[in-house]
Amino acid sequence: MKLKSIYKYLVCQSGKSYLIFFGVILAIVHIGLLITVSLDSNGGIGGMEMATLTYMLVSGVLIYRESLMVSMQNGISRKTFFIGSILTFITISIIASAGDVVINLLGNTYEKNCNMVYDSMYEQFFMKGIYDENVMVTPALSEYFKIFLLDSVMYITVSTIGLAVSVIYYRLSKAMKIIVPIAFIFICQILSVVIPYIDYNFFDSKIMNKVIPCMKWIVESNYHLMAVISCAAVLFIFISYLFIRRVPLNDSKK
Repeated sequence: MKLKSIYKYLVCQSGKSYLIFFGVILAIVHIGLLITVSLDSNGGIGGMEMATLTYMLVSGVLIYRESLMVSMQNGISRKTFFIGSILTFITISIIASAGDVVINLLGNTYEKNCNMVYDSMYEQFFMKGIYDENVMVTPALSEYFKIFLLDSVMYITVSTIGLAVSVIYYRLSKAMKIIVPIAFIFICQILSVVIPYIDYNFFDSKIMNKVIPCMKWIVESNYHLMAVISCAAVLFIFISYLFIRRVPLNDSKK
């Protein structure tokens, strides 16, 4: 019953905010349509899923502290809260994916009847180049299920990343909260600049020659991409559970 209670509470809180977000995205698409029609000019909207990804990441970050405090005050264990959070992520991700399918259907319907071009993230990644550049790219009805699956897995993954970031960051001291982001940026710079430089100048690009085929394989199919990000989701779920379960909760933190 406690799991059911915290699950209903989290879904209700997250569901309300998502409905507002969905309304904003819907308004943006229709504003773009109105501008295109009123000016009788060409216009384009694409990759609206990126906004949803950002929303789900932020939701994963925000769900932790206040919701955990509420659950602890009502006698709900951290383990139960953790399970409820993951179930909430799955539920909201499915709802958000269904919402994106609706947006995609509307966008592609408008695309057929006016000068507005709408391309979902799926179309940009997996349908680009299938047709001639001058031919309008529109997914078949069967492909919307693939879009739904891919979006669901992506949203679950970024939600778990947000939760892991929130859990880890909450446990850090004030000094470490400054040091860790700086160290993360430094490591990213090393990975993106220094290592390629060393690889190119000293190893004849042997590292990149191994990495590029892997990257091509990942984006070769939506199922390949889903497999990789599903593994990432499992990893971040484990990290989140480890911190929530084993690290003492300091209720005095503000």
